[in-house]
Amino acid sequence: MGMEDGFENIGKAFLNAPFENLAEWDSPLHMLAEATGSTQAQLIGQNFSAKGWNSVLFHHITDPRPGAAEDYFNVGAERAEVNWKAAMRSSPMRIIRDDHYMAVAERRGRKDQFTDYLKEYDGFHGAHTTLINDGDALFTLALLRDRPIAAEDIDRFRAIASYAHAAALMQRSLEGRGAAITAQTLETLGIDAFLLDRNRRVQAMTGAAERMAQAGALLTIRSGQVRAVSRNTDKALQAAISGGLDGRLQNALALPHSFDSHGSAVADLFALPAREWSFGFEPRLLIVIRQPHDVDAERRKLLSQLFELTEAEADVALHIANGLDRNEIAFRRNSSVATVQELLKRIFRKTDVRREGGLVALLNRFLRP
Repeated sequence: MGMEDGFENIGKAFLNAPFENLAEWDSPLHMLAEATGSTQAQLIGQNFSAKGWNSVLFHHITDPRPGAAEDYFNVGAERAEVNWKAAMRSSPMRIIRDDHYMAVAERRGRKDQFTDYLKEYDGFHGAHTTLINDGDALFTLALLRDRPIAAEDIDRFRAIASYAHAAALMQRSLEGRGAAITAQTLETLGIDAFLLDRNRRVQAMTGAAERMAQAGALLTIRSGQVRAVSRNTDKALQAAISGGLDGRLQNALALPHSFDSHGSAVADLFALPAREWSFGFEPRLLIVIRQPHDVDAERRKLLSQLFELTEAEADVALHIANGLDRNEIAFRRNSSVATVQELLKRIFRKTDVRREGGLVALLNRFLRP
């Protein structure tokens, strides 16, 4: 359906938004609300987990009323079991409107917190449609009104929403393209790396990282996510990814090789800055895989010369620098934990440090490029 005369500028505003500052989405949303006689227009992104649509990626509403954003979360509207509007997701461009809302509200009964919230903030009536529903995230465009929406306003919404749908797809593509360009840059630097979005999905990876995942000795890709082959290591990796996405600093993580008891790699995680108005597809976490240094005879020789370590002490020191614990070191050296502890005491004495963390920092000053 073509747009009515006078609405072309709204469509152009939506189509231009992905190429401008992301705050430019605000302008076409205001234009949409005005063109349809609505109190407000809303663009919302929600994240999916095994429990359903249970977190908000972004939530923008034109001319928000004081207290509305806080109360949205106070009533638990980020969860599908509460937010019956969000639960009424549809295929892209199918319009859900007042008669659907009325039927659901009637089934929910009079004592429904979310219904009360909508009525208090003049958002019960209106219409909405899905822009993106890719299994991990749901993006919805909505009109909020304090009175039922007229048929002609539904037609206007449908026409304009087709442009918003195209713009949302472009936004997602551009964010993904940014990840691909970053991966290409890392590739030229010879770095094995994965780029994850805020939903933990791999948006891009270097060729070496892809080959590593295909080999399945250290890491693999399952359901679009980076997973360690070892179950215990994977728990630590997923915890590190969660921390990285929350912006917390991460320590290097050892990744044991599933086929070679003497091989391992190290994963470094780096949180990437968030952009205002991101749809969540831009890279938010960089995982860099460093190949093992513990097999490098020259590095053992360097430590022996610097600190007068024996061959056994240098070997244990390198394992410690690579993030392995004492039990793992004992297993790899085919020795007892007591032997490893005794070697560590000697290393502490020769390097003049008292704690394992200090030893790791000292060794990495010499071993890491």
